[in-house]
Amino acid sequence: MRALILAVFSALLLAAPAAAAVPSTGTVGPATPSVAWQGQVYATSAGSCPPQALDPANVVCDHFTLGVQAPGTVTVSITWPDPQDDFDLYVFTAGGTEVASSTAASGTSESVTFAAAAAAYEIRVVPVFLASPSGYSGSATWTSAAGASGGSTCSPATIELSLEPIASVCVGV
Repeated sequence: MRALILAVFSALLLAAPAAAAVPSTGTVGPATPSVAWQGQVYATSAGSCPPQALDPANVVCDHFTLGVQAPGTVTVSITWPDPQDDFDLYVFTAGGTEVASSTAASGTSESVTFAAAAAAYEIRVVPVFLASPSGYSGSATWTSAAGASGGSTCSPATIELSLEPIASVCVGV
């Protein structure tokens, strides 16, 4: 009986190898304000998503590692084509603390915005309900702390000067 269970489990793993998001990591900040990735296609739903250390092959859900170069505001979004499907979006610190989530039950997108430190974050995308095999596209965008409150987001060749509460300006260097 043990051999039969092992054979079935092995066959399932070989028949449906999982692949992580492509790319599986990205960085946002002053030099690179946005990053995008393509999530893998899932054939079955998952109820919850364990940390990447417990799901290294991304079998249960997708894990994307997001590096943030400087403090600011980060918006993470996912989209998928079929409104019958449902994916949920979670953001965790490297230490495993949840900082943002979006779990809407309808539509074709989820999005979160959070105040980010210069650190690494784990983006978890959970296939909650799938009418048929489906994947998703993801993106993350960074704005400076002043840019998030209505100021400007400066290009890499400039620096941002805050003239609170009046304005923020970009100055060439």
